[in-house]
Amino acid sequence: MGSNTGIPVDVRIISATNKDLPLLIQQQQFREDLYYRINTIIIDIPPLRERGEDIMLLAGHFLKSFADKYDKEGLSFSRSAVQAINSHHWPGNVRELKHSVEKAVILADDKIIQPQDLLVKGPEISSLDVKKSLTLDQYEKEIIRQVLKKYRGNISYTARELKIGRQTLYRKIQKYGL
Repeated sequence: MGSNTGIPVDVRIISATNKDLPLLIQQQQFREDLYYRINTIIIDIPPLRERGEDIMLLAGHFLKSFADKYDKEGLSFSRSAVQAINSHHWPGNVRELKHSVEKAVILADDKIIQPQDLLVKGPEISSLDVKKSLTLDQYEKEIIRQVLKKYRGNISYTARELKIGRQTLYRKIQKYGL
């Protein structure tokens, strides 16, 4: 900076996103030329909620680590705490899990960690009122709307949770005007 003389440099750029860049390119919300400049190697790391077998392994590791740190030996998770951990969505991924376990260790009054110590909610209950007289299309529209909202409009995550293809989801979004 501040010089008219060029200095050769060798630079490596590492970037990360949770967005679907090809979709954003298609929607003209991301520059295609930039995508091809940064798209050398892709490492797809699925979110924690999609790696169910890893959740309790990580939770156990964090429990031991924080029990040592805070001098609270012999801590373990109750069955209901394990269920709460496994059923939580973990939007903050590993970092959220780590902080939840640390809070649980700090707040634990007993050797057994309970769900309320973790400060996570159990499985979410659908807000669809089954007593309403709705058609199948209306239910489908509402379910798609809720899952889209849950994933903040991310088509890939929504399609994955609904167990349908992205193209099918696109057609349904267009059909229902979502």
